[in-house]
Amino acid sequence: MVKLDLPEREYINYANGSNADKEELLQLVDRIWEVDPKRKSLIDKIKMEFPIPNIIKISGAKEAIDTFKSIDIHKTDIDLALKDITNIDFVKFADGSDEYKLYFSTLSPAGKIAMDGVTAIYNATSTFLDQYMSLSKAAKFALHNDEKLVLLKLIKEYQSNVDINKKINKLRFIDIGDATYLRAVVSSNYKLYDNDIVLYMAMSVICDVASKMNKKFELSHVKATESKFFATFFEEDRIQIRKKCVSSSWIAGAE
Repeated sequence: MVKLDLPEREYINYANGSNADKEELLQLVDRIWEVDPKRKSLIDKIKMEFPIPNIIKISGAKEAIDTFKSIDIHKTDIDLALKDITNIDFVKFADGSDEYKLYFSTLSPAGKIAMDGVTAIYNATSTFLDQYMSLSKAAKFALHNDEKLVLLKLIKEYQSNVDINKKINKLRFIDIGDATYLRAVVSSNYKLYDNDIVLYMAMSVICDVASKMNKKFELSHVKATESKFFATFFEEDRIQIRKKCVSSSWIAGAE
């Protein structure tokens, strides 16, 4: 079994949190196109449509940005054909789950092992099987009926089929410690769910509201992992709607 230990970070604004400089937030979203330079135009468009003041006057903004930056996971996007993938197997995580995860290695153009012992996480197993072979439902059925050997034999047959094995998909890998994981098969819509972008846009909107209404806001709580985050914003001069009820904004994101 494989043990998965994704880092989780949390910030709670117990005291007076700090404002943030514009550059600190820009650095957060700029690291997106540093992984994939083709997405720089997307980031530039977001910056134009969601402007940020020089000083982000949200209590806790700096600490929240630092929380996101502390999740320092190296991501790599690689175009691979089915013929570039070897040692395919299916394993279970040591988390009590009955679900199987894809396990494989990748080959270099010279035919040597490039990445060894990659495990798929989240829903990457099913998307991998579907994008390459339209096989996720059949694979799930086979695995749950103890027919893994039959499934692996079928996959080998697909890999020997020249019309199938040359199909290329963009795979996103992440490195956590010494382990490499398949994070996703990247689709054209994948860019819409970057958590760094969601936090950037949320802070832009909150800053705009604060300026127009002459209000002060605080980011009271943020919890983030590599794949998702939750954040809560409050007005510092909170409006009591009724007893024990105040106004707030709650933001969530998931890649």
